[in-house]
Amino acid sequence: RLKVTQEVLDSIKLLKMYHWEKAFLDRVTELRDEELRLLKRYMTVQSFSRASYSTVSTLTSLACFATYVLIHGTMTPEVAFVGVAVFNILRFPLTMFPNVLSNIAEARVACNRLVSFLMAADLPDLPEADPLHGGPALIFHECHLKWPAPAESERVELLKKFSVEIPGRGSLTAIMGPVGSGKSGLIQAIVGDLAPVEGSITRK
Repeated sequence: RLKVTQEVLDSIKLLKMYHWEKAFLDRVTELRDEELRLLKRYMTVQSFSRASYSTVSTLTSLACFATYVLIHGTMTPEVAFVGVAVFNILRFPLTMFPNVLSNIAEARVACNRLVSFLMAADLPDLPEADPLHGGPALIFHECHLKWPAPAESERVELLKKFSVEIPGRGSLTAIMGPVGSGKSGLIQAIVGDLAPVEGSITRK
């Protein structure tokens, strides 16, 4: 939701010009509803965990004493007082145990995100053209571009099998096309943020 909201704020002029407010509002609202649903589930689990803080030690004591009585039939004062003393010592660990489990789950999610970020593949450097000869500043040869996605099957087609040469200094090149035709993806490929699936990009 934050990513989409940031994109909306960065492109607010474009949204106003094309009157896309309703479409993006619906998208942000849908993501916000999903976020609230997950937050509600998270807070429900947190509330149950916090409610167990004050009851787990008492329930543990009652369960142990009841089990002792069922097995041995009677309970002497010596056993009762020693048991109460032991459970008072264990009160803090038993109280903090649910909180520890919650923190471990949150730490695992954070570590998985860090691992996926740090293990992501580096973008390859664009090959350099021969500086001793003139010619175009950029050369796209049989390039096939797709938008990045976590899985290869989820990548969306952007531009397929195109070749183009962009002149060097002293010339002006404009990229034109309708919305969704791949202009932004082409710019990302030029600056090196989007690596081609097939083909090559050579810059001078």
